[in-house]
Amino acid sequence: MRVANHKRRSGGQCVLGGASVVAMLAGSALAQSGLAPGERILKNDRFPDDVSTVADAQMSIQAGFDAGEIAAAILPVPASLRPPIKVKRVQIFWASTSPQTQPNSTQGSIVVYSGSVLQPNAILRFDSEVDAAGGDGLIPVMTDGFLNEFDFGTENITLTTRPDFITVGLRFGAATNQSIGPSVCSDRPPGQPQFQTPGRNALYGTWPEVGITQTQWFQPLTNVAGFQFGVSGNLFMRAIVQDTPCVADIAGPNQQSNPDGVTTADDIIVFLGRYFANDPRANIAGPNQSTIPDNTLTADDIIVFLGAYFAGC
Repeated sequence: MRVANHKRRSGGQCVLGGASVVAMLAGSALAQSGLAPGERILKNDRFPDDVSTVADAQMSIQAGFDAGEIAAAILPVPASLRPPIKVKRVQIFWASTSPQTQPNSTQGSIVVYSGSVLQPNAILRFDSEVDAAGGDGLIPVMTDGFLNEFDFGTENITLTTRPDFITVGLRFGAATNQSIGPSVCSDRPPGQPQFQTPGRNALYGTWPEVGITQTQWFQPLTNVAGFQFGVSGNLFMRAIVQDTPCVADIAGPNQQSNPDGVTTADDIIVFLGRYFANDPRANIAGPNQSTIPDNTLTADDIIVFLGAYFAGC
């Protein structure tokens, strides 16, 4: 990284206002984004899940990146998420000091790691620049002034065990302007204290002035060795994930057919009601208590349900 670009990371302010518009992958149209049943948003930023409800929320542009560098958010994974966990979409707010005025910017790739890249056990699970067929991959095109969303639902980014964190990042394919952007943004307005959640933001590059001469991941600290090298807040990057539903959580209070996150007698009553009514929703197992439904209601379904029930959700 060129330290001259990073003595002052915040290159200006951008504004989030009006409806949330998301940009899909290269060649795709702009579209609205919503959550499907069972999906959850992982984020560090201070904004609500639905940013279309926010008007005139000021943020800081984190500009001055070079091609090949990465800005990333380290997102905590709730203990309530049940593996396997699928990373379906990544959202990145991208803006200039005059939002929606700059042309689209083709960048390098979106990366997804299992774990925190600030820890040695992080594993790269996905790089959108590399596809299984050996082609050009999925290259992110960023739209100025919007929460850009990239849909990787068909890429099978699946984590078989639940990590403490999922890291999502943008690898820059082109340098960003130091003063006006457009670039990635953080959730804190310029001039406010350099609040940042420890361990939740990461940069990939070098920083020779503090001894980082080899390209690596590091935390963007502030006021180190006289250098103001910080992210003024948390990077506005998110992941939309979907976990494996608990087959025993099928009801809420008073036997309502809506999962409520806990297993109670209501779940047993609803399941048995479905089972004896030959309701296909009670088909949750196959022979020898496999977890692959076989379209036949047998004792295997009851055994699998009760096993999940007593294990808890």
